[in-house]
Amino acid sequence: MTTTLKNTKICIEKLNFDIVGKMSLKLKDGRVIIVPLKYFPDIQKLPV
Repeated sequence: MTTTLKNTKICIEKLNFDIVGKMSLKLKDGRVIIVPLKYFPDIQKLPV
């Protein structure tokens, strides 16, 4: 499957930290992106 994102606006609907050590972003088009917090050290250092 090929998807072209040219001229496409990507909007975050929801941001979650419910998985230990990970951040998940739910996009308005229904996709979910999960990334390790180690890639965002400033966010990882925030108090809980």
